[in-house]
Amino acid sequence: MDAANSPKDKMPRGFAEFAQNLNDTGRSILFSCGYPAYIDWQNDYSAIDWEALKRNCNMWRLTSDLDDDWERIRTVINLYAENGEQLRAINGPGHWNDLDVLALGNFALSRDQERVQMGLWCMFSVPLMLSTDLTSINSESAALIKNKILIGINQDQSGNQAKFLGRKGSVMVSVNKCLLCASVVKT
Repeated sequence: MDAANSPKDKMPRGFAEFAQNLNDTGRSILFSCGYPAYIDWQNDYSAIDWEALKRNCNMWRLTSDLDDDWERIRTVINLYAENGEQLRAINGPGHWNDLDVLALGNFALSRDQERVQMGLWCMFSVPLMLSTDLTSINSESAALIKNKILIGINQDQSGNQAKFLGRKGSVMVSVNKCLLCASVVKT
């Protein structure tokens, strides 16, 4: 659920109330909270009650919408690298950081950019949501989104999010402590 045009001071309470209403239905419903994307949490981590966010939401957007603009995707990647320790602490089974859509397929990203985005989204253990027409997706992109190793890393039961280790020039190094990765790679 988006938070556009909501007063920032009312967002957390409003989303908590909506979550309770969903839970009161007695049905399992995935609840995505959009309000963190409207709060300047990068400069004031205490601006969000992260434990309440985990209690009330299954996933949450922390950035504005993505599209097939590589610079915007890089900005999100850098944001996660810079805030990784805090974000790793709140990510896990039942409560996920949401990096927004995978811009794979019929878009302006190069093949290498698509591979980077898919690989990092999988290592960050975030929801994999596509923004493409699957009836006309190109074969390279289709193969990428069906890659069993990447999907296995993303869907690992531990929900571990990749840890950013460092940067050398334009190369970023991250590692994911994936419980089942050894068996996934062997398949």
